Amino acid sequence: MPEQTPEPEPTPAMGRLQNQQRPRINNNNHRSGNIRNSNLAKLASEARSFKGQIGELPIIGRQYESAGVAFDVLRKAVSDYSVLNLENGDHMVYVIENGEDYKKESGVGEAPIWDIANKDNYGKQQEYSRKLDMFLKDEMTYERNLKKVYTIFIGQCTPALLSGIKSAMDFTEKNKKKDLIWLMDLIRKLSIGVDETENELLNHF
Repeated sequence: MPEQTPEPEPTPAMGRLQNQQRPRINNNNHRSGNIRNSNLAKLASEARSFKGQIGELPIIGRQYESAGVAFDVLRKAVSDYSVLNLENGDHMVYVIENGEDYKKESGVGEAPIWDIANKDNYGKQQEYSRKLDMFLKDEMTYERNLKKVYTIFIGQCTPALLSGIKSAMDFTEKNKKKDLIWLMDLIRKLSIGVDETENELLNHF
């Protein structure tokens, strides 16, 4: 029977080598995971207590939150609210429900056209003037209502969803213009989990 070679006694050098071969825990990943979990917990707590700026309207949040309604539910609620509470709010129905900023389809119509053949007809001049005044007033109210509805939607977003909106690359420009069509599209995407900027959870606090 062949003799077995005795195993060598462990030396300090061998101990260092074994330590080097052991897999190391990535502390950075561990810390990032803890931060993310902590932020998710805090955002969930905020969502549960969040009421929105307009109490009679539902709120909307991120996909991972337990609070809020689907985007279509909020959209219908804001559409109804606009009709009841905004001047010429019915002009917002088409915009909100179709996601299109289209004055003619919304009910504002088109500017009246002046017929030069009526230049000496005082009655026609007065009629044209009234129609033009009504159109300009409707147009101004329409533009003002777009900004109001933008603010209404923003006010119903949970802190986590609002953080996602503010993380969008073009937020500063779109928010300055109060671009309602852009905002509705972004809220819809973020609320179902479509997100191009996942870092807001780490940057929120």
